[in-house]
Amino acid sequence: MTRSAGRVLLLCGPVGSGKSSFARSVVEGGAAVHLSLDEWMIRLFGRELPRAEHQAKLGACYALLIDQAAAIALAGVTVVVDGGFWHRRLRDAARSKLSERGVDYTLCVFELSDEERWARLERRNAALGELDYEITREMFEFFATCYEPPGPDEVFEVVRG
Repeated sequence: MTRSAGRVLLLCGPVGSGKSSFARSVVEGGAAVHLSLDEWMIRLFGRELPRAEHQAKLGACYALLIDQAAAIALAGVTVVVDGGFWHRRLRDAARSKLSERGVDYTLCVFELSDEERWARLERRNAALGELDYEITREMFEFFATCYEPPGPDEVFEVVRG
């Protein structure tokens, strides 16, 4: 039996740019699996971790997320990896691992103004779900300094709003 391989959508963008909403719409629109870094981190480690511990566990979750995405895609299912991919090294590692396994992928980069992103986060914070992180204004400002947008040598598709 020949099965067509699925593909992986790597969702990249700052907090509040619409990655999770986009992932849910893709899953609702057809046969796709949503893998969310935030959901894995919260389920495995809770919402409150010291920063150094959070970073170490985040790296392990990214690696596992990409391994699982590759396996699912090779089974013929599209996978939406909602991981933010804020740093070039994370994107490079994901692309390398997926390419080595022969998995087709697309880097989807989300762009939205700071004002719109903060407004979305305020709405999300007001109705915080069990598997959502609350993002304060201070965190929002800090995270903006952490995000490394893809460079001109990276191949990606832009998603706005």
